[in-house]
Amino acid sequence: MAPPPSDEYWQANFRQSGSAYPTGAEYTVQGRNPTNLSMATVASALFTAWQSNLRPITPTAVNLDDILLKFGPPDIGPQAAFSVGNAGTGSGGDVTPSVCLLVQKRSSLGGRRNRGRLYFPLAEADCDQGGAVDPTFLSTAAGAFATFFSDIATADLPLYVFHTNILLAPTPLTGLEVQGQAATQRRRLRR
Repeated sequence: MAPPPSDEYWQANFRQSGSAYPTGAEYTVQGRNPTNLSMATVASALFTAWQSNLRPITPTAVNLDDILLKFGPPDIGPQAAFSVGNAGTGSGGDVTPSVCLLVQKRSSLGGRRNRGRLYFPLAEADCDQGGAVDPTFLSTAAGAFATFFSDIATADLPLYVFHTNILLAPTPLTGLEVQGQAATQRRRLRR
């Protein structure tokens, strides 16, 4: 994942723990800060959007420990961890660390470089053994991510995808699309 290209851009890692993630886990969103808001203001907006929209679909076995917020390039930009310590209020039961809800980051431009993805914790109760996400939960999650996206945009922090090629401008996102099939972060084994 490419880091923020300049101080105008930010990256937030939502760092998690709990019985489902004994060694920790995280998902990342990236965006732009066109009005030069402070780190505390950006962190507060991100937390409020998570609290209102994503906490209700986060399994109870998962805790959001903190939000690691980074402004600008890796070596020179400031970063800070904002402590949260809240457990999810979604489904109870077991959570398999390698099985997640796949959320596609969509833009209006084509090509692989102009989109991204994040892996969100998924309770086993919210999908069947074949990995199909329960339709009721899928609808709820799609609405939660759509509102999360709009709440962040309303806070004047639009989401973007960054590129490893620094000559390419960051790509603005048009939405977050939840997939109906559970996903895994494991890469295919090479032969």
